[in-house]
Amino acid sequence: NRFQNGLEVFLSGSFYDSQGDDRFYSKEFDDPSTNNGIYDDNDETQTKNFLATISYEDFTLQGAYVYSDKDIPTASFGTLFNDPAASTNDRSAYLDLKYDHTFDNQLNVISRLSYNYFRYNGDYPYDFATNNDFARGQSWRAELELTKTLWTDHRVTLGAEFQDNFEQFQTNYDLDVYVDSDETSSRWAVFFQDEYSITDTLTLNVGVRYDNYSTFGETINPRGALIYTPFEKTAIKLLYGAAFRAPNAYELDYHDLSITTAPSEDLDAEELETLELVFEQYLNQNLRVELNFFYTSIDDVLALVTLSDGLLQNQNTGKVESYGTEVQIEGKWESGYQGRISYSWQETKSKTTDTRLTNSPEHMVKVNLIAPIWSNTFFAGIETQYMSGRKASSGGNVGDYVITNLTLYSKNTLVKGLDLSASVYNIFDEKYFDPGSETHIQNGIEQEGLTFRIKASIDF
Repeated sequence: NRFQNGLEVFLSGSFYDSQGDDRFYSKEFDDPSTNNGIYDDNDETQTKNFLATISYEDFTLQGAYVYSDKDIPTASFGTLFNDPAASTNDRSAYLDLKYDHTFDNQLNVISRLSYNYFRYNGDYPYDFATNNDFARGQSWRAELELTKTLWTDHRVTLGAEFQDNFEQFQTNYDLDVYVDSDETSSRWAVFFQDEYSITDTLTLNVGVRYDNYSTFGETINPRGALIYTPFEKTAIKLLYGAAFRAPNAYELDYHDLSITTAPSEDLDAEELETLELVFEQYLNQNLRVELNFFYTSIDDVLALVTLSDGLLQNQNTGKVESYGTEVQIEGKWESGYQGRISYSWQETKSKTTDTRLTNSPEHMVKVNLIAPIWSNTFFAGIETQYMSGRKASSGGNVGDYVITNLTLYSKNTLVKGLDLSASVYNIFDEKYFDPGSETHIQNGIEQEGLTFRIKASIDF
């Protein structure tokens, strides 16, 4: 609601519960001692979310709470198969105060102060006991960003931020305590960006960011974009960017006395560079074509690997390169018809081993069509997706697949503000798999077959 004095209040809450598959089958456990590979009625997911936002003039206060509980039917980490005790639970919350004001001289100032909380608990049953995995983290962050147009054709942004992770607690125990880590860390950063309108048809956007982490040190990451619009319906973009991913607390500090996981050793951040060339062209007022060529290089990739003695360890595993192309055609018509078709090809390999990465498809195709069935109130949407086969962590492969989803949608039905929809996912009941990870025995994990959903919502 927006009150007459300018105060705005927004509240949102949701609850979700899914029983999941009542009979999850895994051929790797197809033995009488493990219920012939059938995991019965233990695939439930439950989530609860709450969001509140209060705004007044230049100030916005926002808070959120998220709860999630998930049963684990895949017997990951060598746990007992078909044991209902296997589950994870996590909770997160944040509180954020933002100030956003533009002064008379067109200087825009954005500042914010935030607090974040996260808690995770996992129960992993073994024949001797149920192992408990627990983590809790708390942090606060301050940010400041200044933006102003200078000399009419430069839009300049300066910013800084600081984050203090004052609690990073992890433990793992059953009959004994294997992990007892209680660390702290911090980081700070400054950044600069200039959007320069060279001419009416040529824009240069350049920026650089400096980060300093207490855990591994400093990193500098530039980025740039050159955008050329020679005609009203034509755009050509040359994009370059450098980025990084810092090793997190789990990767840095988690190990269980080398029972299943060995300590990490001198982890560095992942360093990433991308180069992209994009062509956008409107063929007419209804059709748009986009062609994209991309190259990505990642050094010091962080991954969980299996050592020669069977232990898991977080490591910087070398260099990865990915390159490819994507083409997309999109159309929208006044009659209500909409359509999109896209195809992408990518080659993603480890330069260390000269092999394709796991869970990395070479080809992907997506087709979407929305059609009005009756007036402007009843629509049908159909979507088809193709994904080529992928390599699994175990060294095997999972096959390619095609799945099709169908949705019927009606708005302002019967009652003003009432929207109804019915969706059928994987309508041909395609049997397909996603690759298992290092923590699974399974080469591939079967995904859901034909499912349906009906939905009603009303605005008042």
